[in-house]
Amino acid sequence: MSCDNKINSAASSARSTSTASTSANSEDDEELNENRASFSVHSFSPSSMYYPGQGEILISGSNFTASATVTIGGNSCTNITLYSANTIGCTVPSGGQGTSSSITVTIGEESVTASELFLYKDFTAVKTVAGTGVAGSTDGTGDVAQFSDSVNGLYFSFSNNILYVADGTNRKIRALDFSNITDISTLSPSDVTVSTLAGDGTKARVDSADDTGATASFAQPEDLVMVGSTLYVTDTGWAGGGADLRKVDPLTGKTTTVSGLTGFINAQLVYDNNFIYLANDYQHVIHQLNPEDDSFIDFAGIRGSAGNIDSVGTSAKIKHPYGLALSSDGQYLYVGTEASDVKKINLSTKKVTTIFGTYSTGGYVDGFSTQTKFRSVSKISAPGNFLFVADHNNCVIREVNLTTNEVSTLVGDNSNCGNSDGSISAATLFRTNGISYHPTFGLFFSDSRWEVQGVSALQSYRIRVLY
Repeated sequence: MSCDNKINSAASSARSTSTASTSANSEDDEELNENRASFSVHSFSPSSMYYPGQGEILISGSNFTASATVTIGGNSCTNITLYSANTIGCTVPSGGQGTSSSITVTIGEESVTASELFLYKDFTAVKTVAGTGVAGSTDGTGDVAQFSDSVNGLYFSFSNNILYVADGTNRKIRALDFSNITDISTLSPSDVTVSTLAGDGTKARVDSADDTGATASFAQPEDLVMVGSTLYVTDTGWAGGGADLRKVDPLTGKTTTVSGLTGFINAQLVYDNNFIYLANDYQHVIHQLNPEDDSFIDFAGIRGSAGNIDSVGTSAKIKHPYGLALSSDGQYLYVGTEASDVKKINLSTKKVTTIFGTYSTGGYVDGFSTQTKFRSVSKISAPGNFLFVADHNNCVIREVNLTTNEVSTLVGDNSNCGNSDGSISAATLFRTNGISYHPTFGLFFSDSRWEVQGVSALQSYRIRVLY
């Protein structure tokens, strides 16, 4: 997750009074211990997140210093930020599903533990947040908005609570506004506003179609990521695998083409606060792009050469890399392939390792490491100690525990593709494309159309959330 993960509703929800970590049960002992400590903890917000964590929690109190450390359930928070002597923030570590955990702040030899507990929520249900189930490009509230059959890319911007959507065959960049949403469990589609940020819906070659908002044109936007205040968009859909990399201003919709990257970029992209990594599906290679000057190199894989060789950098072979996700510590790039395996690339050494699935042997097997089987991995997300995998042709989302290397089915039924919302055990999915994790809202995903022998058998055209 990027540093953008700030849940800015923090200071408003007073959650707890502090107690020294050595406090006894009586109020007198609690007061005595706090008086002995040189700092205090008064509140924290949000009060819960989903178990992968990775959102920011803000803790208010008094006399905080830059040397403060924070643990939740005994696990260390990262990215600790001292906003003032009264407020510190940190990134929540992963925790156990459905568990309540203590929050402890330590400064020097002193520790203070909040009297109330932080909740690690579990996923329990699936609901539609936008889309009618009928193809179209209508904007409006989520209950009337329409999408195409190829919503490929989702990116949630935590700075403005907007879910950006690469709406493929509608040839548009759409925006779903969640700025007024505080509780996803009570959300109805009419609470969400869908608008078009860029794209006029016509297919045009980008060198003559850079413009602003609704007057810009795309071939078929595939994926997108925020870099600073700019959306980078992979725009595919040309014959022979040709594609382009575009920039979109999220405030004005102004669209430009990245010079020097026309003609071959395809599929997914992620940003690690230094570089953009792009999966070039057709050319079997991962590119690294410097957004400072838009220069790029081939980072891993041999351009134009499909295969399965675990090695280093451009000595490795990766067949049809498609989904990309960064590890929460920024050390690894996870790669999901259409060859039905998942690889890990060490960003420092460029070493490529196959960690899950079986190369070019599609199937459906839960279990451990390379004993498992997928059937064409599309998008992936890697919050905390977990990896969420859109197992496209199995109509399920798989969960990988990166601590135990165990793969399990999180939601969906590979023998019953469908579009039913409901409990996590009853919900059905189509061929999931886009996927984006939010620590307090849940796991957003998009379904696509499933054709059997050229006949449209199942249709969805919706944005959904596992919450």
